Amino acid sequence: RTGYLDNRMEFYRTNSMRIPSVSGKIAPEPVYTRSEYEKRIFQVMYDDIRPLDPAGVLHHEWLNARGAIARFDRSAIEIRVLDVQECPQADLAAAYAAASTLQRLLSEEWSDLDAQKSAQTDLLLSIFLQTIREAENAVIQDRNYLALFGMGEACTAKELWEHILSRALNEDSEFAPPLRLMLEQGSLASRILRRLGDDDSMENIAAVYGELADCLEAGRMFTNE
Repeated sequence: RTGYLDNRMEFYRTNSMRIPSVSGKIAPEPVYTRSEYEKRIFQVMYDDIRPLDPAGVLHHEWLNARGAIARFDRSAIEIRVLDVQECPQADLAAAYAAASTLQRLLSEEWSDLDAQKSAQTDLLLSIFLQTIREAENAVIQDRNYLALFGMGEACTAKELWEHILSRALNEDSEFAPPLRLMLEQGSLASRILRRLGDDDSMENIAAVYGELADCLEAGRMFTNE
């Protein structure tokens, strides 16, 4: 029990402290063209790491350790803050949630592009820090941020995701059941802690993680029961 429901992300955000420009603030900076990205992100990283990498082995876009990085070699945005879940079904549901949310933002369903550009890196970082500690129970209070998703009042991360995914949760798709379970029973970390209860013995931990291994093998979700 570390005090973080996503302990990996707490480590991740500090794993490049020797060369801070490699990870930045994890939450990406507002950059909108490839040339600007190469100048403000890539070149700064390459310059900063050159004393440790004179041969330039690491002078590649995958050096970038932000939470979401531009992969121009793949014409993609690579999201680094998505954690592996208990089974492929859960992984695909999480990926679907992220992709569908981005599609609706890009279609300006809830807010226009100018409003979305107003979400600054420090604001995104503060929400990120809340959620890696409290996961679905983190309270998001910034109304300007919430308005980007058509929400008006302060709410928990769970409530925001319920709003964002309301359409997907009602669809007859393979993603709806795992997403419903995640929202009803909480993040995987929350479910693990609930199953452990007050018993932190190695025997109980081994039993719970043994069931997690069974979930991976069988391709099923891990539940509170």
